Amino acid sequence: LSYGDNSLSSNPGNGAYDNHSGGWTNLSAEHIFYLYGSKNIDLITKGTAALTTVDSPATAPTKGHIEALVDERPKSGTSVNSNSLSNAAGSSNWGIYTLRQTILNGNISASGSWVRVKFQASTIEPWHVDNFAIVERSAGPDGTVVPTELKFGGSSGLDLAKGGSAWSDWTYFDLDSTKDYLVIFDMTSQVNTSHMTQATVSGEICYYSTSNAISYNVAVMPGNRGADLVNTHYAVSAIETGTLPTISTDYIAEMSRDGGTTYSPATLNRLKTRVGATNKNILGGAVDFAGDPSGTDIVGRVRTVNKDKITVHGVSVNWS
Repeated sequence: LSYGDNSLSSNPGNGAYDNHSGGWTNLSAEHIFYLYGSKNIDLITKGTAALTTVDSPATAPTKGHIEALVDERPKSGTSVNSNSLSNAAGSSNWGIYTLRQTILNGNISASGSWVRVKFQASTIEPWHVDNFAIVERSAGPDGTVVPTELKFGGSSGLDLAKGGSAWSDWTYFDLDSTKDYLVIFDMTSQVNTSHMTQATVSGEICYYSTSNAISYNVAVMPGNRGADLVNTHYAVSAIETGTLPTISTDYIAEMSRDGGTTYSPATLNRLKTRVGATNKNILGGAVDFAGDPSGTDIVGRVRTVNKDKITVHGVSVNWS
């Protein structure tokens, strides 16, 4: 429907009423609306080929282009923060606290776009945390934006045995070695969370709140806030930044014009990263069929060269 011409009523009984100033008023005018339709279109399924094959071109193409939607994961990590933690931690009833541990830029050796964090429990008792997160620090215990959650095997929170440790999943997060960060751990229950490890790290502080509030998903730390300045309670034993696989080296996109008997590689580029705020990237590149056997049976594929894991969500190809 679209708004019409507001002309005076030409047909009895077609006047409009208006209520923009506190009461209904007869405008003695028509509000004309137009209703638009669309022509029925016959939807035709074109071909019956599988995802990575397409209908054949009329003649053998000389060039090809392939694109793939790929969930890339770091193939290795580089340590940018490492701390020696004491297991002889005292009890502070941390089970009803939310804590924010500062990580100062002077203790971060390099920047990166993927991070994972290693957490360590004390040797006194097992350790349960409901949620973890990381955020750039604004001031004190407050972050600049909504924190980014750190998960373990795709799930929130973590249970560790006495003295145990665990790495979080690789998470897309821009870590800048010139900025300070906060690592957040929420412990909203009193199950095995009385003891924390301790560390003396230059200038770093553990902020705490007794509000028993969830804070991993808010920038500003809620509730009554304090700071442990003497024996800093710590859980972060290491931080790593990740290195993504090298495209066209660690994994390769290829096309064939003879049904998959002979493949030619594409020169790949990352055309778009973090599609729809996910960790999926669009990779694309051109293929030259020069020297390949002639044919019109087009096939595309993505294959790994080593043990690096990627997930390919879709492949498209075209040619000329």
